[in-house]
Amino acid sequence: MNKSCDLVGNTIKPDETIINKDLGLDINEFMNDDVKVYSTDYSDLKFIYNVNKIMFADGTLKE
Repeated sequence: MNKSCDLVGNTIKPDETIINKDLGLDINEFMNDDVKVYSTDYSDLKFIYNVNKIMFADGTLKE
């Protein structure tokens, strides 16, 4: 299951962690992957993050 997450507007300093509690996932009860995620215990889920773009404070963009 691939979902995207946009962190635009968040400044993350080196070695800093941010927590965004406003993120959520809409579950479609007719989609098997959605139901599987919903019914799996959170501690058993594994997340992989792929960074597509990084915007630096000086305006430099790295894709």
